[in-house]
Amino acid sequence: MSSNFRRSLFLETIEQTGQRANQTSNDEEKLVEKVFLARPENQGRYQIFPMNSTITGLPFVEMPKTREIKIPRTLKKSDGTEMVYEYWVRILPHSAYNIVDQTDRIVSGLTSQESQLLTSLQIAFDRLYENMGGYEKDRDKNLTIGRLRKKNYTIFFAKCLQKWGLGNPRVAERSNFSALFVCAAKGFMEIVRDNVEEISVEENGDEWLDQVYSRDLTGRTGYLTFNISLPQNSVGYKLSVDHKFNSQQYVHETITPEEAMVMSDPVQMFLGWQVDKEHNRNFNTKIMEETLALINSELQKYPNAPESSKKAPAKPAAETAPFEAFGTANTAGATSAQPASPNVDPFTGGPADSNDSGWSNPGFAQSPWGNQQQ
Repeated sequence: MSSNFRRSLFLETIEQTGQRANQTSNDEEKLVEKVFLARPENQGRYQIFPMNSTITGLPFVEMPKTREIKIPRTLKKSDGTEMVYEYWVRILPHSAYNIVDQTDRIVSGLTSQESQLLTSLQIAFDRLYENMGGYEKDRDKNLTIGRLRKKNYTIFFAKCLQKWGLGNPRVAERSNFSALFVCAAKGFMEIVRDNVEEISVEENGDEWLDQVYSRDLTGRTGYLTFNISLPQNSVGYKLSVDHKFNSQQYVHETITPEEAMVMSDPVQMFLGWQVDKEHNRNFNTKIMEETLALINSELQKYPNAPESSKKAPAKPAAETAPFEAFGTANTAGATSAQPASPNVDPFTGGPADSNDSGWSNPGFAQSPWGNQQQ
């Protein structure tokens, strides 16, 4: 059985996790859907064949503290008229852009200028979030609601073999579909780590992982089972994970080459319309610059944080560059072989949701927030 699974990185980086406690076409969307596990209808129990990323050779991308801001976008209709809709722009952590270089190292896929711009965006966003009362528990004082948000994402491609809903756990409600799974529940990777460690002790080794994590289209003898639910009155998700191997249960199930081709870059599909299709890059300099300009404009309306919010969490040491608008970079096909930060998980890529088709003009309209007073 062939496998491009980077097992040693997997074991190394899920241990670190424990210590840390492109716009797709309609045809592609039919082949591989997006499943947001936070939605009640998507919760339940899954049995899946994970598909490793072709960008890193790893199955998961973990994106802690992803920052999101609601931005207006202009849709040009076939008759030439324009309509403005609001979409969330996602400001991912640096590690989400990691790639594998020719020497098989995990390195940054960002140019130095892109990295600087991203850092500036993160700092500006955090300041605006604080100044708009993002840390206020009183919803009347928290002006970020519906405008700014922070989420912890874990994303991964997989072929779903069976999915059971919460209503009837004995009868599968769906089967045999490919998807990008988007999990916003905290602790997912810690639970994966714990299960891997437990099984590896029992098996006196970790070779079994190759049966579960690969890009094999046929003959798979390993799969992953996970459960996710949000119990009533609970403050967090209930999660469980289990790995199965040396199993003939799904050995005759297949993944088509067409599905496999779409299940290549999870970050690209996650970003959707936000990727830079012209330069074939996940980091879209134009959109990021326009987002930074909008945030700086809003900071003029909200220059100071509320007194009760001034004890907000300290910003990461890596996010210390001044925030300012950068000139447009020539990023066509450019990457810099910058080693990934030692604090970045190279296995996972890191320590709702818009319709992804039909947009002809990625430019932003005026601020959707109007002229709010402080």
